[in-house]
Amino acid sequence: MNKLFLSLLLAATPLSLEAGVTVSQSEQKPEHSVVSYEADQPTGRGTAFYRGRDGLRHIGQAITIPEGGPVEMSGVTFRTYDYDPGVLGKRFSIKVFQLPDGKGTPDPEGDLISSQEGTLPDDLEERAYITFSLDEPVPLSGGRTYIVLFAFEEPTSDDQGAVSLGFERSEGPAAGGRTWAWVTDRFVADRKSMIYFLHSNPR
Repeated sequence: MNKLFLSLLLAATPLSLEAGVTVSQSEQKPEHSVVSYEADQPTGRGTAFYRGRDGLRHIGQAITIPEGGPVEMSGVTFRTYDYDPGVLGKRFSIKVFQLPDGKGTPDPEGDLISSQEGTLPDDLEERAYITFSLDEPVPLSGGRTYIVLFAFEEPTSDDQGAVSLGFERSEGPAAGGRTWAWVTDRFVADRKSMIYFLHSNPR
């Protein structure tokens, strides 16, 4: 293959560029959001980790979009509870799944509508609001329920220790939608709710 033909071929081939998620932290909660939940009861933590040798846990939140026109999800804010230093600087993803008919368990492949990656900063603040801003907005339909999932994409330990990042969530059943987790190879849910704020680009 001559060099000119190869150059033309490469120029005509679309490149798949990975979207980048940026991270910011604040002691103050966000002022604006499409939908949010703040606990009116005692809180605890839900953890995300990726064991270096066996098992992982991704954690997320079911969020129902208000009735009306679609919104463009531009990011999500959770609240950190605590963390192990081993998670600092680790690669993560924010994944969005649609829930079939607002109930049941999502198909991890068929119901995935977005997956974007980023890197945690080298310093985190406990009990701070941490915002994950997407590089590519995700259109969400009004009246539908989605799961927004935080997942480590590389090990946070080199052994079987669960070196984790904790997000604040209600201790008991909450009105903010169910917390979901992907544990090793399956989805599980409970009636607790993470503290969250879903953001949208202005329309």
